Amino acid sequence: GTVKTRIHVARKLLKKDLKAYDKKATSFAVVAA
Repeated sequence: GTVKTRIHVARKLLKKDLKAYDKKATSFAVVAA
């Protein structure tokens, strides 16, 4: 695809990863607290 669509898809994947990471980080913080 074009560069624009690649960036768009990459951002979507990144957002998903960040959400999953947030959940992991939050649960980890709760365990560590």
